[in-house]
Amino acid sequence: MRSCLRGERRLKFEGEKERRMLEIFPQSLSAIKERIRPFAADVPQIWSSLHDTEKSVKSKRPFIQLSSRDLEDSDVDNILGYAGIPMANAPIGLPFAFESKQLGNEILIFPLDGLESYMIENEPRILQALTQAGSMDAFATMLGDEMTSRQYLVGGVVDCIRFCRENDEALVIHW
Repeated sequence: MRSCLRGERRLKFEGEKERRMLEIFPQSLSAIKERIRPFAADVPQIWSSLHDTEKSVKSKRPFIQLSSRDLEDSDVDNILGYAGIPMANAPIGLPFAFESKQLGNEILIFPLDGLESYMIENEPRILQALTQAGSMDAFATMLGDEMTSRQYLVGGVVDCIRFCRENDEALVIHW
């Protein structure tokens, strides 16, 4: 398992053999616009909110990478269960308000605010500890090798959501 938050801190989990990876990372809205171009007519309001050019980013993009072996399916459902994210092939969170929508057979677009609210409701203790720590890096340092994959995923997703909001980017989830 590789941890790639803003620092290059490695976390230790049981089970060296990796099956599939869960990757979550910010991506420019212009890249997302290209990806959903075939569905532009289905989502005209969202389409008009997506940028044609990349914006410059002031800080390093955080990202999450976990082996599927490190998480129980119930953990993924509790953390990422908003709007059917765990069942989607290509979930993409966007930094503005709208109703979640399935695009074709592959892509699910959803509002980042909805995912964050869902996580606040389902993971209040982890999010309270993260808030008290002040940042994901401080949270990871505070927990050290005792950080669980669940804490890492919750904290990392919130860190990515905040980055996406601050930098007007999308959140991509890749299974």
